Amino acid sequence: MESDVRTSDLELFEKAQEYKSEGNDLYKEKNYRQAIKKYHRALLHLRGIGQMKSSGLTSFAPEESIQQLGFSKELPPETQREAISLQADCYNNLAACLIQVDTPNYQKIIEYCDRVLEISPGSAKALYRKGMSLYNLQKYEKALEALEQAKCTDKGGNDPAIKKYMHMCKQELDRQERELKKAYKSMFSHGTAEELAKTAA
Repeated sequence: MESDVRTSDLELFEKAQEYKSEGNDLYKEKNYRQAIKKYHRALLHLRGIGQMKSSGLTSFAPEESIQQLGFSKELPPETQREAISLQADCYNNLAACLIQVDTPNYQKIIEYCDRVLEISPGSAKALYRKGMSLYNLQKYEKALEALEQAKCTDKGGNDPAIKKYMHMCKQELDRQERELKKAYKSMFSHGTAEELAKTAA
């Protein structure tokens, strides 16, 4: 019985691996929309692992019935770790796909990157993609923060793309500061002129 139970969840995991691999092939072929579908399918299979027990059905269904359906037993610890890593990879790859489409949904990319970072806080790719998306949403301070974190990772330290976007963020922040100072100066000068006019009157 235990072998059958484990096989059921293992089958879900293995199918998720298969969909992720197919998604990677489609990504390499620049077929991003089809790749997105494959990654979503992989995530659906990963969510199916243990869903009967986690959904609370064991509160009113006999344990033997739940076991027969194959959702009661956990995956082996090593496979659990692989499943978690696979989930992070799928979200990261979804973000990569969305960046490549004609009109990127930057908010959705950030959402996917945050999912990755919940699992793997030091993911240079997720931090970079999040920073790039925030830059395109003109949230330069938050973008720079994410990019600086990406630069501090082992894989991001010498990445030219990270350095490029950090430089672009700093340029935009400098531009905003100059414009703000100019606006304040204009307001102050205008106010002084009005005061002088009142005094002369």
